[in-house]
Amino acid sequence: MTNALFEIRNLKHRYKDRIVLEEEDFDLYPGTITGITGPNGSGKSTLINILGLILKPTEGTLRFMGEQVAPFSEIARERIATLTQDSTLLKRNVLENVAYGLMVRKDTNNLEKRVAESLEAVGLPFSSFACRSVKALSGGEARRVALAARLILKPRMLLLDEPTAHVDEYSNTMIRRAVLHARDRWGTTLVISSHDREWLESISDRTITVFNGRLFKEERLNILTGPFEKRGDYGYKVGTTPGGCNIPVPMSPDLNNSAILPASALYLTHDPSVIPDSAISFKSRIIGVCLTRNKEHLYVSLSCYDCCLISIIDSSEAGSFIPGQTVNAYYDPADLSFR
Repeated sequence: MTNALFEIRNLKHRYKDRIVLEEEDFDLYPGTITGITGPNGSGKSTLINILGLILKPTEGTLRFMGEQVAPFSEIARERIATLTQDSTLLKRNVLENVAYGLMVRKDTNNLEKRVAESLEAVGLPFSSFACRSVKALSGGEARRVALAARLILKPRMLLLDEPTAHVDEYSNTMIRRAVLHARDRWGTTLVISSHDREWLESISDRTITVFNGRLFKEERLNILTGPFEKRGDYGYKVGTTPGGCNIPVPMSPDLNNSAILPASALYLTHDPSVIPDSAISFKSRIIGVCLTRNKEHLYVSLSCYDCCLISIIDSSEAGSFIPGQTVNAYYDPADLSFR
């Protein structure tokens, strides 16, 4: 038995003959916020649409609240809401847009009060916005109205695909506030896809990277995209600047593959004598240091020619690694995977 709200088992989704998403075991738990990040085309939106029961996977089992579900199941219509990147508003005023879902359900008791509460949650006063035409809204205001239209349903699970893309800083802040409000007040489980890693990590209980259709559950990944240049027993990351990045990696079966290294497996030292003989090392420059959300570790951002990398170190080492310094970065080849 499990107390997971949503369970995925043995998932595979194909477009024609190409597998675009694959995951054996993925659970979402009540009242948690899961962040999803990754490059364009990695499978993030496909995952959101499968979780929202908008898209039927080619293979696999989906369970919600202990019951097996499929796209457009009744349980989904009542308890799961999705805000996609291309969610558009109806050609009506703001009040009618926010109230639309409740009106479809014929759940109209205290309608204006509930609309007002949902608008307030996203930072839009009812008195100023209820009667406003959607044509008079800014991009950030329109996104917040669309979010309010989902919040008013008080879903058990809310899925947001790039909710802060192309919005102003104030709207960004209000969307963050609304997300936390839904989790804290109603126990809503949230899944949020975003390219804004800093914003995502500031609100998420965990962050998952989707790359080439696979889910990587480490908090940060270094992804070195091919092609590689063959040099002896190693491949070297080839960059766009003269000389490339010169980051050595063990030879991949395919020089066009990408190499994936968890940030926790990239180590830093000022003393090259401590680097194990079996490790692969290279010089890199520190360009930034910041605390992780739990404040127990630090993210150290590194620049190696035109390649940016991330290492995670203990917060007790904060004074040892300072922006501007050149350090020795190294890793165990066994920690590297290819995709």
